[in-house]
Amino acid sequence: MKCLHYWGGGLKHQTTYGYFEVTLMKEEVFADFCIRTVGFHRTTHPSERRKLTQFHYTSWPDKDVPQSPISLVHFWRKGQYRLLHRLMLELFVLPFEPVRNELIDNTFRDMSRVAPKSKSRKSRLRLQYEDLDKGLEMDSVDDDIACTNALLPDNNSKNRFDHILPADEYRPFLRCQVQGRNNYINAVFMPSYTNPKGFIISQLPLPSTAVDVCRLILDEEINIVVQFDDSGKEEFVVKASKRAFWKVKIGRFLPENEEKMKIDAFEIRRERTSSVQDCQIETVSLKLNYKTRTFKHIQFKKWTRNRLVPPDSSSLLNLVKEVEEQQSSEDDEDSPILVLCLNGAERSGLFVVLMNILERCRVDGEVSIPQVIRYLRSRRKQIVPNLEQYVYCHNVTTKYLESSMTYANLKSARSDA
Repeated sequence: MKCLHYWGGGLKHQTTYGYFEVTLMKEEVFADFCIRTVGFHRTTHPSERRKLTQFHYTSWPDKDVPQSPISLVHFWRKGQYRLLHRLMLELFVLPFEPVRNELIDNTFRDMSRVAPKSKSRKSRLRLQYEDLDKGLEMDSVDDDIACTNALLPDNNSKNRFDHILPADEYRPFLRCQVQGRNNYINAVFMPSYTNPKGFIISQLPLPSTAVDVCRLILDEEINIVVQFDDSGKEEFVVKASKRAFWKVKIGRFLPENEEKMKIDAFEIRRERTSSVQDCQIETVSLKLNYKTRTFKHIQFKKWTRNRLVPPDSSSLLNLVKEVEEQQSSEDDEDSPILVLCLNGAERSGLFVVLMNILERCRVDGEVSIPQVIRYLRSRRKQIVPNLEQYVYCHNVTTKYLESSMTYANLKSARSDA
């Protein structure tokens, strides 16, 4: 029995197969095979779109074998080429070797100096960051395809910035049913070193999407929410460029002066509030019908809006330690940590990068900071968008290892005594 045609009727043409709509998005035709990119979704759930790459060998005759094995070998190699190309890129074009913990401080000092024979008088660290940015340009990612759901008319208004969109492959799909809402939220899963879904980073909600943050917390069984926002205002103006400004509105999903509030069918109640160093910590309960979720909301207060990075390396390091302590006290440590900032990338991304860097230092005793950033940029390419944040990652890592080694030495001295 021959395989039936299931990849659409023609290029860019939408074809219906039962409950599925299929679109042939791209087709590369060779003598012995074809490579196709196919998009599809259920007719009842048009926002739940998927994309696949099909490798179709066309020179295998019925009831026989291919005339030449070379064509089959070429077909197999073509399928491997894309992965191998990216692998070679990482190994030879962008070779960011890991550095052992005990050498990170000296390596950072050395990298901060002007590179030898540098006509531009740039530091090696700056040149390394520029190489890291070149990696973004070299990645052949079709964002219009990858972010299909974010660009749908029903979802476009839910994005605060039209250039920061979640890829379909990595975004959470909201399952909690609320009338008039679909499954979309501008958020992406980000891995920790040991958990492929260790974090979710998302934009602070719009007034119209606050309910979706509540749905996300309930769906993904969130125990900890980390928020970067220093104003407490629901509306403010941010600078877009030297001459351009725009008004930003923040949707509330937590009670402020009152103890409880309602968003659609959700009831949100503040149970307890405390302060630790630069953080305000609230215990919040979220209820929908007969289902209740209690979580910790940790708001970092020391990163003002006009700064690219926090004022010192110890402040964000204290936040990292606080989050790790809260996480270790939870029954389900594998639950994702939800991290919110204005655009869902720059501040939340820096926090997730640092959590990954420090975890690798603990587990492996070494880390490549640019490799961590490059890996996480595959989910959200706008993270660590400037040299200041890149330098800050090195400062925090050095500070963390310095304090860890001091603690280890003190512990060793006490045991010897």
